Amino acid sequence: MAKAGTSVAKAKLNLPVNMNEQVALELQQLKDQLSKPTGNKIKMEDKVYTVAGGTTDKFDAVVLGFAHAKRLYASGYKKGSVTPSACHAVSFIEKELKPGEDVMKPPATSCGACPNSKFAANGDRPKCQTRMLVALSQVDGAGEIMLLDLPVKAIKPFETYLASVARNEQIMPYMGISQFGFEESLDYDSPRATFVEALEDEVVATMIGRRQEANEVLLAAYDAPPAANDADGAVKKQRRG
Repeated sequence: MAKAGTSVAKAKLNLPVNMNEQVALELQQLKDQLSKPTGNKIKMEDKVYTVAGGTTDKFDAVVLGFAHAKRLYASGYKKGSVTPSACHAVSFIEKELKPGEDVMKPPATSCGACPNSKFAANGDRPKCQTRMLVALSQVDGAGEIMLLDLPVKAIKPFETYLASVARNEQIMPYMGISQFGFEESLDYDSPRATFVEALEDEVVATMIGRRQEANEVLLAAYDAPPAANDADGAVKKQRRG
């Protein structure tokens, strides 16, 4: 114990040079990991979104970007229980999907070669979930990046929507306001987007400035618990089957 009135010097470790370099590298990795943006994940259940601190069946936002994702769970979905995935992947290019670097025991080197991404011989759907992650901003460009996790049956309609905006409006998605609701004809949650209007130039400039941040959020969003709508949809499909 130090005596009163004396100072305690900081410990200086005399480590081998290569170990000091390793520690410096790991400290930087830790810093990057802790500062990694995760976004404000939008929840959805029973055709209601939880977004921006409230609940609604529709909301307006600006699409800053999107990424393809895969998730494999060792156990099934349990409502109210956060279950980590056994394997997960995210990429801006679908054919380049591969297990994340933090996956302890990847079942394959790429998602395309993984048996969990393929339909079973009896016709059962793949064990690995196909998802699409969408990075959204509030219409004024303020606040945290929001993340919408689309289930597999909502991916094609969303891609069709993006193509229609490019074709009909002649603008990129981040240059206009999109409204997100649900497909009302389905008995499970399946988000749908419609175009509202183009943004003013100064707001477009703000959105362009946030796209790099949005990409970082998308690539950081490897892992998430199973979505309730996935489990509900699977159960209902089996019952209809």
